[in-house]
Amino acid sequence: MKEKELVFGYDYYAYNPRLEDAEGIYLQEYQLFSHPDLEGAKNYIRDCLEIVKNKKENDICITFFAEGEEKNFYHILIFKDNQWIEFDDIENLKIGKYELLLQSEDFIMNNQLVVTSWEEIADNFRAFQKINEITGSKIMKYYSSFYHWYYTPEEGLFAPSKFLGYRNSNIVDYDSSGSGGQTQKALAKFFTKLEKTSPEFDILYNELLQISHNSGKKLNDQVLNGKGGIYVPIKL
Repeated sequence: MKEKELVFGYDYYAYNPRLEDAEGIYLQEYQLFSHPDLEGAKNYIRDCLEIVKNKKENDICITFFAEGEEKNFYHILIFKDNQWIEFDDIENLKIGKYELLLQSEDFIMNNQLVVTSWEEIADNFRAFQKINEITGSKIMKYYSSFYHWYYTPEEGLFAPSKFLGYRNSNIVDYDSSGSGGQTQKALAKFFTKLEKTSPEFDILYNELLQISHNSGKKLNDQVLNGKGGIYVPIKL
């Protein structure tokens, strides 16, 4: 990890006092630190939470931020009166009953440039196909964390959002840096998400499942059962 990169991710909990095996939330010791991308990361998390469906009173979102292995801290939000507000009563978290509903992927704030043309996207689609050609490719380490997959029918190719959405992506240098939300926003100008009940989704999902199996990797369950999915070019 580069020295100045800010890594962050979040855990989403539902408050459920009636759940017998629900437990309190215990956080490791942490220290505050400053980072130029910190506010941008917090805003990104808030954007993610805005699209969460079925939010309930007292839901909790705990975001971790890290700069290197030693500096890290948590930012806690609670859903109250139909809005997310900051929450700092850590002791109350320990005695409440919470059910973990979602753990996000890890995000990295950086200055990578997103794609702005179909030509750049097409180049990245082709670059991703070399995933099985390079021994020890780092992208194999992250394969099972991808759950937003894009498909081009012209060449019959798949690629994940975080690889496809940044300019000049390549298998050798890929290190999972960047934000899936940032690339999804850039790719939304060119692609639309398939309904999971559609015949086209069923065909492409099974094809992607077979490709993953052939690569010796497990396809993330979020593609089928969670917030992930498969995207195809917008028909003009």
